[in-house]
Amino acid sequence: MALFSISGLASGIDTRRLIQELMAIERRPVVRLQARKDALAGLKDSWTTVKTKLVSVQAALDALRLDSVWGAKTATSSDEAVLTASATSSAAEATYSITVSQLAQAHKVRGSRFASTTTALWYEGTFDITVDGATKSVSVVKSDTLAGIRDKINNAGAGVTASIVDGCLVIQADHTGARYAISFTDSTAGAARTVYYDPADQSVLTATASDLATEANYTVNVLQVAQAQQNAGDWKTDTDPAGFTSGAYSFDITQGGTPTTITVNLAGTETNRQVLDAIKTKIDEAGFGNITATVESSGGQSRLVLSSTPTGAAYAFTVQSTALSQWAGVDTVDQAAQDARFTVNGGATLTSSDNTVTDGESGMTGVTLTLAGNGQVDLYVRYAGVLKGLGILNGSDAIANQVAAAQDAGFTVDGVTVTRSTNTIDDVVTGVTLYLEGTSATAVELRIARDAAVPRAKIEAFVSAYNDFMTTLNGYVARDGRLEADPTAARLQAALRKAASSKAGGIADSELNELVDLGIKTSDTSGLLAVDTAALDALLAARPDQVKKVFYDASDGVRGVGEIVRDTVDLYVNSGGIIPERVDSYDRRSKDLEQMIDAWENRLAIRERNLVRQFTTMEQALSQLQAQGNLLALRLQALFQNQRSTF
Repeated sequence: MALFSISGLASGIDTRRLIQELMAIERRPVVRLQARKDALAGLKDSWTTVKTKLVSVQAALDALRLDSVWGAKTATSSDEAVLTASATSSAAEATYSITVSQLAQAHKVRGSRFASTTTALWYEGTFDITVDGATKSVSVVKSDTLAGIRDKINNAGAGVTASIVDGCLVIQADHTGARYAISFTDSTAGAARTVYYDPADQSVLTATASDLATEANYTVNVLQVAQAQQNAGDWKTDTDPAGFTSGAYSFDITQGGTPTTITVNLAGTETNRQVLDAIKTKIDEAGFGNITATVESSGGQSRLVLSSTPTGAAYAFTVQSTALSQWAGVDTVDQAAQDARFTVNGGATLTSSDNTVTDGESGMTGVTLTLAGNGQVDLYVRYAGVLKGLGILNGSDAIANQVAAAQDAGFTVDGVTVTRSTNTIDDVVTGVTLYLEGTSATAVELRIARDAAVPRAKIEAFVSAYNDFMTTLNGYVARDGRLEADPTAARLQAALRKAASSKAGGIADSELNELVDLGIKTSDTSGLLAVDTAALDALLAARPDQVKKVFYDASDGVRGVGEIVRDTVDLYVNSGGIIPERVDSYDRRSKDLEQMIDAWENRLAIRERNLVRQFTTMEQALSQLQAQGNLLALRLQALFQNQRSTF
C-alpha cells in the first residue's frame, strides 16, 4: 500500500526521493538474499535437467533388456498384392507356401435412392438390427433425414456402419465373415405411424401420432391460438424516488370471481425499484396459483409484469385501479387470456384452454396437435415400416438389395486348408500375422527372418541418449558452467564414462565383452560415444546373441555393460538417490531464504513508515514556523504604517 507523505512543501527538500534512496541502502541485505535464492534456483534447474537426461538413458537401456528387441523378425512376401505379413520375436525363421482362394468380406445391403439426404423423410418407428446374435434397436422420428437415420444406426452400436452412396442408404457389417451376417426386423404395420403435412413448414401446428392413431386424412383450421393474459406495467428508472408518502397502499386482483387484496406498506423514501420489488413480493406471498408477478429490468429501468398461467380464458384476471396499481401501470390488460379455437374437417368450432390439443378435444384418435399460429393444414396419418420405406427390405420383409454376402476367407498354408472370418489372421503360424490382400491360383512364398534393424535402432537410441546427457553435463562442468565447482557433477561425469568403458562381467575375453568390441567407441576428450554402423551391423548379423550379452544377460555371474551403466544411473536418479536429495536440499535452502526475505521485507516496511512519519512531522513543523513568521511580518508592517500616519 502506498504511503502518504508531504514532500518538501515547507523545506523544499524532495523527501520522497530521499526516503527512496535511504530505503535502497537498507534493502541491500534483501538483494543479497534474493541473489542467493536465484543462484539456488539455477543449480536446481541444472540438476533437474541432468536427471531428465539420465532418465532418458535409463529408458534406452531398459529397451535393450527386451527379448522382443533382440528376437525381432521380418516377414517378406513374394507377392504383396495377395499377401503381406508381420512377425514377432516368437516366430521361427522359416519359409511358407500360401495360396489364397477367397477373401473374407463383410455383409452389405443398400436401400432405395432419395433425392435429398437432408430433407425430413417422415418415417416413424423402431427397427432391429441383429449381428452375431446381438440385437440393437434404432428408433426413427418423422423429422429424421436420411443422414439422420444413418447417424442413428451408427450410434446404436449394432456392429454395422451406415453410409450414403448416391442417395442410397448402405449398411455394412463391421466385421467380415459369415458369422457377421446382418438380419433386420422392421417395425410392424400396427406399431408405427407417419404424419405428413401440407404445407410442410409446420408454422401453424405440429402433430404426433400414437400407436392408437388410425390412418386418416384431416383438415385442421386454426382460428385462434390459446394465450395467457399479461398486464405489463410502465418502465421506471430504478433509482428515482417513487413519490409515495408514508402509508399503506393496496389494490385488488380478481381471478375466478374471487378478489385478493395486495397491500404494500411504504415509508415514503423508497425508489421506483424498491416499490416494484415490494409489490412483487406481496403478490408472491398472496399465493396465486395461476398468476405470476415478474420485475423485468433493462438499462437501469424496471417494470412490473403480471401474467396468467397457464393459457386460456378461464385464467383471466382483473386488477383494481388504485393509486398504487396505476403508478405501476398494471391496472390495464396488454394481452388478453383466450382459448384456442379450431375446426377439424370443416366441423363445429372446438376450443381448448391449451395449445396442446389432445385427441379427446379434437376427435382425432391417437393424434396430439400443438398449435402455433392461425391457418389451415392438411394432415395425413399413415402406417409405415421404416426399413421398407427406406428400401432395405421388400414387402415380404426380406433384404431387397444385397451388395455383398457375408463370406469367410479361404487359404492354404503348406497344403493345410484354413478358413477364417477375417483377412487378418494371427492364429495359424506362431508369431506371424497374415494379411490377405487378394486371391491367386499360384502359391505365394512367405519368408520369416531375423530383423537386425530393431536392436541396432535401440542401440543407437541408447548412444543418442547417453551423448545427450554427456553433452549437457560437459557444458555444466566446463569453465563458467553452473556446476563448474560442484564435485558431485565431476564424480557423475567420471562414473558414467567409466561405466560405459567397462567390460561386461562373467564373459570370456575371447568373446565380445565391451562396447568398443561392438564398434561403439568413446572419445577421450568429451566422453561421447560414436557408433561404427558397418561393424555393428556385421556383428548383429553374425553374432546377435553375443551382442545382446554385452548389454544384458540373464545368466548367473554375467553382468553386462548395460547393467553396469544402469546401476550407476540408478544411484543418481532413483528415489532417495544423489540428485533427488540434492534437489530437495536446494528446495529447503530456498524456502529458508524466502522466509528471511519476508522477514526483512516486514522490517523494511516498518522502517519506511517511520521515515515517512518523521519527515512529515518535520515538514509540518517548518510550515507552522513559516506561518508564524508571515503573521509577525504582517503585524510589523501594519504597525509601521500606523506610525507613519501619525506623523
